[in-house]
Parts: sequence; structure tokens; C-alpha cells
Amino acid sequence: MTNIQNKGYLFLLLGPSGVGKTTIAKYISNKYESISYYPSHTTRSKRINEISGIEYHFISIEKFRQMNNDGLFIETDMPHNSSYYGISKEPLISGLNFGNHFMKEVAINGLKKLKSSEIQSKVISFFLKPKNVIDLYDRLKLRNDENFEERVLAIERELTFSSDCNHQIEIEHNNISFGIQQIEEMLENRYL
Repeated sequence: MTNIQNKGYLFLLLGPSGVGKTTIAKYISNKYESISYYPSHTTRSKRINEISGIEYHFISIEKFRQMNNDGLFIETDMPHNSSYYGISKEPLISGLNFGNHFMKEVAINGLKKLKSSEIQSKVISFFLKPKNVIDLYDRLKLRNDENFEERVLAIERELTFSSDCNHQIEIEHNNISFGIQQIEEMLENRYL
């Protein structure tokens, strides 16, 4: 087990699909020089305007399985029974030990795994809860996602996990600035 020193934090954003996790993670990591976005590896296809190595490291299923077998991930998941996702272990632990802060979005299974890993003391989680669930359904429809029905069914289940997180943030559809402001206040007053 790797020794984790008391320096950097991994800030995680959780919540149902379409609530704005990626948008907020990118905004925060662009605003604060001390927080970097930490891209996962994934086997899903790139969406329009995504760049490999920035949003995600897009890899084949075979490459993902090999990396997983080699123990290179601290956490893996297959949310919505679609594609594999994995967080690289060594760059994350080295960065945290060096005092770097990271931000990323993660599924609830990922939070549970990270909270039981060697970096558990470094994990700070924010649950993004939509003020109006109907708006969330509309946003998912606009994505034209092949797993739309499964994601809609998962929303109610995902909302029950908000108490597993350190902080709960209310998000308004088409106005995430209020949620961002809440996160910024907590980061500045408690962690940075």
C-alpha cells in the first residue's frame, strides 16, 4: 500500500447524469490554479468537442482490461452498464503527496471505492442535487444518449446517495452559477 501524506485533496463531484458534474469540474479547475482536472480512462466513444487526455483518456476495452489487470487503477466502474471508467492510481497518489489538488466527477460506486482506498483521507465529495428533476430529464434528452432510459431510471436511485457525500449542493437547470458559488465558498473556506 502506498503511503499517502497529508497534502493535496481529491475533490469529487457526484450526482445524477446531466446535472452538470463535468461542466462544474472544468469551471473550477480552470478558475483555481491550485486545482487540476483529473481525467479518467474510458472505453466509451468520444463526444463532439472532447479531446483525449483532456476530458478523458479514450482507450480500447482490451487496453482497459490490461491496465486493470496490471493494477494501474485506484478505482474502476461501469455506470449504466455501458462503458468502463478507471482512475489511474500512481499519478494521482504522487500528485496528492506533492500537494496538488484534483477535481473530477465520479459515480457513487467510485466514491465508495475511493473512500475505502489508501487516499480515503484525501477525498472530499460534493453531491450535486437538481432543484427540479424534470429539467434533468429534458437535459438528458438533448444529449441524445443511447442509454437515456437507463439513465432516467437511475436518477431516483442516485439521489438517495447524497448523504454519503461531505457536502450537498443544489443545482438549478440552466443556472449552475449558484451551485458553483456554493462549491467555491466551501473550497476557499475549508480546503484551499
